[in-house]
Amino acid sequence: MHNDIDIVIHDMGPFLQFYPQRDPQNTFGNVPRRIYSLFERERDSSDATRLTMLNQFAPSLSKTVHGTDKKIMANWVADLHRSIDVISTIGPRYPRIREVLKWLSQVYPNFWKKFLRLHGAADPKLWEERSFMAGGTRQGASSSWVVEHFKEWKDAGVQPSIPRKVA
Repeated sequence: MHNDIDIVIHDMGPFLQFYPQRDPQNTFGNVPRRIYSLFERERDSSDATRLTMLNQFAPSLSKTVHGTDKKIMANWVADLHRSIDVISTIGPRYPRIREVLKWLSQVYPNFWKKFLRLHGAADPKLWEERSFMAGGTRQGASSSWVVEHFKEWKDAGVQPSIPRKVA
């Protein structure tokens, strides 16, 4: 992106992690790629580190397997955390982010019941933690802005606006 050019044309959109804007503060994640990654599974190492995080920050959601010292967590816990994490990488600067968040709440099975259970059981530090994804640590803002949006939405009964600037 150059300041002395009015129009920038490229055909690399599907390959970019982020869609750069003239003002870097307005850059947002590649939405089709992020939505697709909700359906793709991460590498085993990513899943293992996610479970470690969840056991650390939401231990009440894991149960001891009968007759062993092994603890397991319901599959939906890691999946919902991963879904929120992936959606948060789009970022609040995407002009239609409210629609994306509404879509997630509508298509995820029993979203509100599971979200409230995970939110109530998790230490708030869980949402600030940068998770490891395939290729390295997740980039961008933490997922706390998405969690705060959903919590405010549930408390108010209507979907709130989203601040365009998130730490």
